[in-house]
Amino acid sequence: MDNSLAHLTLKKYRASLKPLTPTIVLGGTEGVVGIDVLIRQKDVCVVDMENLPSQVLLEIAKTGEHKILEIFMKHREALPCKLTSMNNIEELDTGKRVKLPQEHVVPGSTLKGYIRTALMYYMLTSDHTKHELFSKIKKTIDSLKEKKLIDASTLLEQYFFKRKRLEKQGGEADMLQNLHVSDPLAKESLSYSLEWLTVYNLFKRRRVARLPGVVLVGGNLRYEINIVEARPSFEAPEESGKYLSGIINKLNELASIDLTAALRTFGCDLVDHELSLINDINELRGYKRVLQSFKEKYCGASQQNCVISRIGFMTGHMAKTIDLYIKKRYPQMYEELKKSMSKKLHRKWNDSTIKLVGPQNNLLGLGWCELCVEKSH
Repeated sequence: MDNSLAHLTLKKYRASLKPLTPTIVLGGTEGVVGIDVLIRQKDVCVVDMENLPSQVLLEIAKTGEHKILEIFMKHREALPCKLTSMNNIEELDTGKRVKLPQEHVVPGSTLKGYIRTALMYYMLTSDHTKHELFSKIKKTIDSLKEKKLIDASTLLEQYFFKRKRLEKQGGEADMLQNLHVSDPLAKESLSYSLEWLTVYNLFKRRRVARLPGVVLVGGNLRYEINIVEARPSFEAPEESGKYLSGIINKLNELASIDLTAALRTFGCDLVDHELSLINDINELRGYKRVLQSFKEKYCGASQQNCVISRIGFMTGHMAKTIDLYIKKRYPQMYEELKKSMSKKLHRKWNDSTIKLVGPQNNLLGLGWCELCVEKSH
């Protein structure tokens, strides 16, 4: 953390994240089998292109880049790897594209985004906000019919997290600007696996699409989370002092929320929802048992520092939005949301599919992680 902020920190946490099921946050690029991704005898290598041996570089320079596939296959056991992975799928054809993880594995921005959604979900489900927010949610859903998708959450964002700045300043003050989440400070014993990422149709009860990806299957990521106090940097004139005080109070509201409770509430409701989707599907009874074990461990009476969370690619819109709240509290509104989203996306937008990973007899949902958050001093 920036030392200039140290004296302003209200709450400081140590956090750790470990995958309970295969997890992947995309890095914006894909690997190509035979070039970026080499399937070797004992493992899978994601090639470190910046540290290729001089011999390999000389061969490429001599023969031309069109021979790079042949050269890489010739040297595949000796090429340097950014990461190595187990191989849990059959041999992939040369040229096949493979989803690759983000450089920071699960960056701080991804974790902060998940925390943001959990906070909004928690605030919505708190008794003192339910009635007051109904009209605002309705306006947000209605806005989907006329506006861009990115505009749909504006009203809720403004209500929960933002306040307009003083008129001369312009813009908005955002409560989450006081939430600082580091990128991983330590990456401990990380392990990866090349797996099929599967789209499973719940109505047809079968796989309808799949793509290969290198996913995180073990290890631990450590972070620092800080909630910083907001203070005015000048003496405000009397006429604007009250308004400024309201902005400061909104920014500091974050410190009054029990972060672990918010994360637990959201994570446990996600588990319950996933269980409701697969409850009567025999082919997924193994996954059902896993989800039930998560519920018993993380959602019981014991209020431990570790919670269940769902993070990354192919985890579904329920894990990234407050749609679960709308579906539970206002089912008719959720039906309107599905229609509006389907019209915008020109495809069905509903709970007809889930995303799974692994062999056919042991399919699991992606992205379930244990997130432990502990106050530090």
